[in-house]
Amino acid sequence: MKLSDSEWTVMTGIWERSPASVRDVLESIGPKTDWAYSTVKTILERLVEKKALRVRKRANSGLFEPLITR
Repeated sequence: MKLSDSEWTVMTGIWERSPASVRDVLESIGPKTDWAYSTVKTILERLVEKKALRVRKRANSGLFEPLITR
């Protein structure tokens, strides 16, 4: 599986805080990236499509969990 640099950055945030919401990932990687919430959400959704993550719905948000290891 080939991941972009931005996808690897998001995966690092997921591995640190799994299971994690979009906001959790943003808090984890925010100081390094200065990305918007919507940017992180888009990358997370792309990683779900690539089967690197799975998402479980909880109330109005999703919790993302890694399907691949570092």
